[in-house]
Amino acid sequence: MARQGHCLERNSILSKKSEGSVPKSECVKFCVQSSEYMFKQRLKTAFLLFFATLFLFTATFTIASSARADSYGLDTAAQGTPLIPKTTTPQVIIGTIVGAVLSFLGVIFFLLIFYGGLRWMLAQGNDQEVDKAKQIIVAATIGLIIVLAAYAITAFIGQQLLATG
Repeated sequence: MARQGHCLERNSILSKKSEGSVPKSECVKFCVQSSEYMFKQRLKTAFLLFFATLFLFTATFTIASSARADSYGLDTAAQGTPLIPKTTTPQVIIGTIVGAVLSFLGVIFFLLIFYGGLRWMLAQGNDQEVDKAKQIIVAATIGLIIVLAAYAITAFIGQQLLATG
């Protein structure tokens, strides 16, 4: 919808300009608005592309690391480290998946904070843009708190069940 209004405004300015009745300041204002619109569209496209690539990379890495057929001798080197679980029970698999999801959510949190900060810096004193940026940052922080609280509750309940079971 905003794009249609943008095009209508462009058409009216261009038709007025051909008549010679448009002041230069209005043409400059239109050019600035057009460049801001294009920048926002490119930024959205870049973030979408980044998230899609990140998701595909994370999924591919998780699948590849859990289903490796030949480890090229790395299994013998990792025998003494506690980093790689030696058993593949359902609990270990679920723990690995939960760890991957939490890592992905951490990256999303970082990107939302970065996007909110970038939007705040590019607001150029526009109070509405600053408020939107603050809302993004606050929502990202609240989301992180909720996810970490859910993980802490789940970990605590899991430890209690394993201790009594």
